[in-house]
Amino acid sequence: MNRSHGHKSKKPSRTYVSWVSMKQRCTNPKDTYWHRYGGRGISVCDRWESFENFLDDMGERPIGTSLERRKNDEGYFKENCFWATPKEQAMNRSSTSFLTAFGETKTLSDWAKDERCAVKKSSFWSRLKAGWDIEGAIVSPANPGRRL
Repeated sequence: MNRSHGHKSKKPSRTYVSWVSMKQRCTNPKDTYWHRYGGRGISVCDRWESFENFLDDMGERPIGTSLERRKNDEGYFKENCFWATPKEQAMNRSSTSFLTAFGETKTLSDWAKDERCAVKKSSFWSRLKAGWDIEGAIVSPANPGRRL
């Protein structure tokens, strides 16, 4: 039974485009991103060789999302994938820095937006690179003692 429901028409659906893109980056060495996927062993499960099975497992791609893997070193299969917002995607990058302060773990960007952070993100980052402890970098005011 063919359950493409118009996904493969002249203007393919977002869901279909995500499926094709996933397969390409994992199987085609000529794909721009192959080195980050297939080239490092990321594969697509056998079940998802069929678009209909992918659609059954993942459902329609919601607007404003893209396909994301929970564990970036594992392949594409139902339990490891979800439709993610751009913020969720950013949080799942290997380059995202997580910092723990005051018993909470947040990204550097989220700490810079926290009401307790007394400086801009760039100053906060500079403080951390200079060896400041995380909590001090968050709460210490900029230029303490400086007169306005």
